[in-house]
Amino acid sequence: MKSLLGTLVDTITNKAPIPYVAESDRTAAGMPFGASMATGHARELRATSMNGTLFAIINKLSTSVAAADWHMHRIGQRAPRTTTSMCELCEQPGVSLVSNHPALVVWNKPNDFYTRQEFVETEQQHIDLTGEGWWVITRIGDRPAELWPVRPDKMAPIRDPKTFTAGYVYRAPS
Repeated sequence: MKSLLGTLVDTITNKAPIPYVAESDRTAAGMPFGASMATGHARELRATSMNGTLFAIINKLSTSVAAADWHMHRIGQRAPRTTTSMCELCEQPGVSLVSNHPALVVWNKPNDFYTRQEFVETEQQHIDLTGEGWWVITRIGDRPAELWPVRPDKMAPIRDPKTFTAGYVYRAPS
């Protein structure tokens, strides 16, 4: 049994003094959120193959999001926003269209196996089915080079008593 002073010290030193997740969410191997979360997300990701209505809804949502006209703006850096400059694609006032930028190169061709539309559809499906969307961003130096979608059932948070979440672990299929 903890003393009142011990509880007070724990409350002061920890940013997350109460457990946010039940102890039963740990796997036998000690992986936080392991089997129960992975099984739930895997089940959610498979749900569209078992329910035609759900498939139609998720497909319509993901293709609609991917069909959006994605582009980049630059806000006038010295002058305040005015109606004199306007994006020619979306007619947003006070901005100019950016047509050449390293981020646009990666966004329009995320990697050698995905088009931008396939990447966005995949991520939107993950978000709609599990509430989570994960990316792996490979870099060359400090610049992003590739974007890869990651299945939510393969990710697990690492618990930390002081900061709540210390990071995340990717669990390979093996």
